[in-house]
Amino acid sequence: RESWYVTGENRWVRGETPKAAATRSALAADGTLSSDLAISGSASYRVDPADPVPFLGEKTASVPSSFMGAREDDRDRPRPDERLLWRSAPKEKTETWLGPVRWNLDVATSGTDGDVVVKILDEDEKGVRRLVRWDVMRLRYRDSFERPTAMTPGRSERVRFETPDVAHAFLP
Repeated sequence: RESWYVTGENRWVRGETPKAAATRSALAADGTLSSDLAISGSASYRVDPADPVPFLGEKTASVPSSFMGAREDDRDRPRPDERLLWRSAPKEKTETWLGPVRWNLDVATSGTDGDVVVKILDEDEKGVRRLVRWDVMRLRYRDSFERPTAMTPGRSERVRFETPDVAHAFLP
């Protein structure tokens, strides 16, 4: 017997894992999350590997419990110009995500390696963004963790990975 705690609604779901329909979306170049999978375009940002953006907002050897507890507002993260952000339209009804989230990203870099950090955030009506789930993909491991492969500078490559299970209700 399984139990899921659904954040957003702050409730437990007990019993069999609920059946969920897969939803496909595309990340549009204008920063929107789109149901149109045929969109094209690109978005980019510049980073300095010699001066990386602290992922947690501070230099630390461990992840603070406040970060994992989603009590912090993601808007406070440093240097927002060194990341990309996509938003969906406001929800008209509650949308619950259960299970893993699969990502297919076309990524190009001027180097031979890098990290892709994906965060799923829930933004409330005041603009406060709370963490739902996150994961990191080191690009050299995009094809295999056993055989790392360098990226070819300037060439776009498909990067596929999956975040751990999500159990969250996005409220209207």
